[in-house]
Amino acid sequence: MESEVNEASRGLFVQIPLVVLHDPDVSHAAKLAYARLLLYAGRDGLCNPAQETLAVEVCLSSRQVRTVLSELKARGWITWKRTRTSCWYEITGPVPDRKKTAYLDRKSVV
Repeated sequence: MESEVNEASRGLFVQIPLVVLHDPDVSHAAKLAYARLLLYAGRDGLCNPAQETLAVEVCLSSRQVRTVLSELKARGWITWKRTRTSCWYEITGPVPDRKKTAYLDRKSVV
């Protein structure tokens, strides 16, 4: 499944905290989902992407996304709260300082 990268997102990147990256009890797929949640999350660590959207973006099935989200929750890296129509996720692990990982100035990208 190919994911389309639009022009505005070409200069974006995400930092995965080493404590999460080196957690031996978290699968590679869960680490990738954590990274994607970090991109969605604001400074407060909250976000609410649809599980189907996450599935497409990290190349997993919806069922696999639910499994990796449960894995991250079990390890204490995220929590979530269900609402009537969606889920709100909170990054409870380290959230990189947004000032240091701010979007690149498009004019400075060569």
